[in-house]
Amino acid sequence: MSTRQEQADYTRLMERYEEAMSDLYKQYAALFPRYKAAWQRLASDEIQHADWVRTLRSRIQDGSVRLSEEHSVEPERITGLLDRAASALARAKQAEIIIVDAFGAAVQLEREMIEKEWFGFFESDSPELKRVFQSLASETAKHAEALQKLWDAEVNRRQER
Repeated sequence: MSTRQEQADYTRLMERYEEAMSDLYKQYAALFPRYKAAWQRLASDEIQHADWVRTLRSRIQDGSVRLSEEHSVEPERITGLLDRAASALARAKQAEIIIVDAFGAAVQLEREMIEKEWFGFFESDSPELKRVFQSLASETAKHAEALQKLWDAEVNRRQER
């Protein structure tokens, strides 16, 4: 079992990742005006998720939330994704990406969060916090699904040309 501080540090990485995704989506909104509203909505959601993760961290620090006994804190689970999000943002800032690749990168980053079950290993006796965990997981899945649909639509649109 990890210490409270290790768990709090882990959630800080999670928060940074949510903020990095928001920054990426804001950059995509600037680059791809056709989908600006969708990117802005996703960016806003990611800020909300970062706020939720901050709440989790404060609850870890006060002892009302903990990681499951089955899981240990593995910062590399997040640092690799943080690096990939930063790389995607750097490409976007250099305008070195096309829309289908932007959707592909976003879908991949969101899906990896789901696959790693970032929010599934927190425990709490609080029904409110359990809803937060479920909401974070659900919202991430919704993002991946919405991005996949936009990606598919853009690929189809390009093929019809």
